[in-house]
Amino acid sequence: MTDFYRILGKSGSDSILFAHKAALLLDDNMLDDALNLCELGVKSYTFYAEGNYVLGRCYQLFERYDDEKNEFERTLFFAPGHVKALGALAYVYYKKKLKKMGNRCLLKNAVHEPNNTDLLEYLESQGLYAQLFKSPLV
Repeated sequence: MTDFYRILGKSGSDSILFAHKAALLLDDNMLDDALNLCELGVKSYTFYAEGNYVLGRCYQLFERYDDEKNEFERTLFFAPGHVKALGALAYVYYKKKLKKMGNRCLLKNAVHEPNNTDLLEYLESQGLYAQLFKSPLV
């Protein structure tokens, strides 16, 4: 746990902030510290969806694609409407040539973020927009 608090630079009571700190580390291109902090943080706060999401971003940057997918799925287990995780998971599915699953993530994303005009325009351009009104997605 010492590394966790060293990287976090906070007292133990503030340690749930690890996801925010790790995101800042990613922005500063301190990938190793961000990954280490997230992995330790998620061990302590297993059910913290944002921590799983940032860990997924870390895995993406380290090209650990199976771990990335697992963390985005775990994020959605704890927070089904997490729009960033839905978009990230859609990207993962498209990379793996799983277009139907990627489309489903984007459609769910549109349900949870109905004012995202870029997303709605993309769904329209792909002929997916009408599916928002056909069957339950959530």
